[in-house]
Order: sequence, then C-alpha cells, then structure tokens
Amino acid sequence: MINRRVAEHAKTLRIWPEVQNETIHLADGTTATTPGRVRLPLHVAGRRLEHTFQLLPSLESDLLIGTDLWFELGLTIPPPPPPQARRRREPRPTHGVTAGMTERTPQEERELQAFLTTELAKFEHVQGPTTRPYTISV
Repeated sequence: MINRRVAEHAKTLRIWPEVQNETIHLADGTTATTPGRVRLPLHVAGRRLEHTFQLLPSLESDLLIGTDLWFELGLTIPPPPPPQARRRREPRPTHGVTAGMTERTPQEERELQAFLTTELAKFEHVQGPTTRPYTISV
C-alpha cells in the first residue's frame, strides 16, 4: 500500500493511479476502502521490478509492503530481538487492550478461510529469517 503523497509523486512521473474502490482487510481486523491502485517500479536489493500497490490515503508511512510483495521478493521478516538484548533506554512496546473477540459471520468466516488458504501457501517455502539487508526505493 502507498499513501496519498506517494500517489501524487507517481503522477509527476506520469504514472497514473487506476480508480477502483476496493475493500481491504487490515491486520487489526478492520476494513478500509481504497480509492485506487497504481503500478510502480521498485528497486530492491539490486533487482528492478514493478508491483501494483493499493492507495490507502490515511496510511502514515509512505509505503507498506504486504505479504504478496514479501513473497514475490523471497524475503522474510526477522523476529524482534529477545527482551534481554534490547537497550535499557529503548521504550518498552505498548499494546492495545480490547474487550474481547466478536464472533465472525458466516460470510466473514468464508472470506477468512479463503484469505488464509491463499496467503499461508506463500510461506511454505520460507526456511528462516532473511540475513541480508534490503533497501527498497520507489
């Protein structure tokens, strides 16, 4: 996903977003509607490729890489360091607290199972964390 600023920058490069309202599911369980998508060139670890990004105007970061692109690049996300390895000055992570889980509707359950079937299959070949640093530029 990209934010509005990146989409506007793409226009200066004569790369025009495709208008297409699409509902997406976010990691926190909520949904959002994206107003469009744009295919951008990327340079990652010496490779050049193109990838279609959804436009999420409220995204604070310029770029959010989804599991589809991680899979395409053959990258894995390294786990965080163990607590004893963190520096003392580093703030402790904070976590939100919810009142509990709600039951999924039958439609939501079907969508979840379809999503898991597709996404989990992408990680069957993953053998461990990536050890090489990657620089991604748009």
